[in-house]
Amino acid sequence: GGVMAGGEAAMVAALYLGLRRAEASVVIPCYYGSMTVFAAVQGLLLFDLGPSLSAGGAAGFSCGIALCVASLGAIGAGRRRAEASRAESRAAPLLAAAAAGGLPAGGPEQASSAAASATGDGARPVVAAV
Repeated sequence: GGVMAGGEAAMVAALYLGLRRAEASVVIPCYYGSMTVFAAVQGLLLFDLGPSLSAGGAAGFSCGIALCVASLGAIGAGRRRAEASRAESRAAPLLAAAAAGGLPAGGPEQASSAAASATGDGARPVVAAV
């Protein structure tokens, strides 16, 4: 009983942490997919259903788990592609200005730092000298 309660508490904590870090349209499907996988495995172990599974039942169970895991991977990959696309679209005007010679005050280093900030890769924002 305590292991199940701990697992549920961990899932709720993961839900709240995920909602602070990402969009709900990504977190909620991942939460439900994870809950489906954990509930299926938990039920299989809790009720000792492993020995009573036929070969077809075991194959179906495994395919269901694999489908849930694959869908979670697809959601994550889609999110990474969307973030990369947004970062490119934010950086494009800065990079175009740098290529055209219209660099901000501070020269090429300033432009590359500003472009890095726009891409969201962790660089600190840069303030141009006046």
